[in-house]
Amino acid sequence: MTEVSNMGRDRLGKGLGALLGEYLEPEATESDVQKLSLESIVPNPVQPRRVFTEAELGGLTSSIRENGLLQPLVVRPAPGIEGRFEIVAGERRFRALKRLSWTEVPAIVREADDETLLVLALVENLQREALNPLEEAEGYESLAQRFDMKHAEIAKAVGKDRSTVANLVRLLRLPISVRKLVESGALTQGHARALLSVD
Repeated sequence: MTEVSNMGRDRLGKGLGALLGEYLEPEATESDVQKLSLESIVPNPVQPRRVFTEAELGGLTSSIRENGLLQPLVVRPAPGIEGRFEIVAGERRFRALKRLSWTEVPAIVREADDETLLVLALVENLQREALNPLEEAEGYESLAQRFDMKHAEIAKAVGKDRSTVANLVRLLRLPISVRKLVESGALTQGHARALLSVD
């Protein structure tokens, strides 16, 4: 693990408060906020959310049209790509701004390693707009696989109980057809877990 990754693990070990304090709710001064070209910003490559509904994006787009952007995006320099930035927090806002044809966007640039980026994406989505259970499970599994994190470490980092994380990850053992029912909301997480215990 690299030194940067170790620093990320140290921050993760401090739990949700440390993460949110530094990244999602930064104490931004006017000098922290930069105007970036919307074209220079790319979506988070480890964004756990796959489904952005028309209702949520339409409502956010209307709100920004009426009231402006109330909170800047948080981005990091895209690794290995000069002049490009990856979204750390604010992908729904980014998508709404594209719909409104904005060319520049206020953003706060923060350094974040890949591990921290994935945790922050999970945390922001869990706080602002609930992920469906499978998106959440896949995010946790990605942390476990990519960064060798235990369920207890993941739980501490995202502010959940270890059993909650473990139960969600178990959903990934379901057949694809059943997972689609959970994803669409046709089958509850509890009923899906009951199917697993029948095996």
